[in-house]
Amino acid sequence: MEIPNTSRFEAFIKTPRLWRGTQFGLTQFELPKVDLDQFKPSSIPEKLRLGHYIEGIFLQLLQHSKRYGVLLHNRPVRKDGITLGEIDFIVKELNSGQLIHIELTYKFYLMDTSITDSLLRWVGPNRKDRLVDKLEKIKNKQFNLLHSIEGIKELTDNGLDHLNIEHKACFKAQLFVPYPMGSVEIQPLSRACVKGYWIRFDEFQNKTFQHCQYYLPTKLEWLDQPGANVAWVDHSNVLPQVKNSLNRKYSPMLWLKRSELEFEKLFVVWWE
Repeated sequence: MEIPNTSRFEAFIKTPRLWRGTQFGLTQFELPKVDLDQFKPSSIPEKLRLGHYIEGIFLQLLQHSKRYGVLLHNRPVRKDGITLGEIDFIVKELNSGQLIHIELTYKFYLMDTSITDSLLRWVGPNRKDRLVDKLEKIKNKQFNLLHSIEGIKELTDNGLDHLNIEHKACFKAQLFVPYPMGSVEIQPLSRACVKGYWIRFDEFQNKTFQHCQYYLPTKLEWLDQPGANVAWVDHSNVLPQVKNSLNRKYSPMLWLKRSELEFEKLFVVWWE
């Protein structure tokens, strides 16, 4: 699927932050508004993994900003040749001179209703990762890395004082709730992050879904909003592809078209 160069930047910008202000001991970084009409991004290789691709988007948006200067990006911290971790971004607020360490995260989480805890229930499409684990990692590992002996040395070597750095998270996410989508309580997470729903394979075979058209987006296209200009196929054609993914214990995202103006995002999951 070919899209204009700024479209995926726009998709990133429009993805809401997972919470506002400070939650879980983490303060959200607010990206300055960007006039995309005045923004001429460099191309980012589409062969990159999704996380690295998003880092490229975020880096260019920061570089375009007149409010911040990028001092460090994706800088490894090592001990005896072994990488302990990486510093995502350190920026300088140009007006105040304040240094800000930003940990960038962009995730897709599904609400697993078999789990009662309101935070533990948010899991990745294949249940390999959890929101609570990522929050803990940011707060207790990635932030603390800068204040380790090795982290302090890396900062000092670059003329930066670890005591003069604020820590912030830029944590964006798309959330998917069980089908049918209803009024689901997800506070303190932002309701605006709910972008679709998930179902199991037996539900996907119901008549409700048999008369729609489908598209299997690439991993990079997961960022995008579904649109008309893709190669839509009917239910019978997408069914074998979905089944093959589920047999490999991989939960695919689908775009669904109900009409020329009505599109939806969903995951079909392999787990019970």
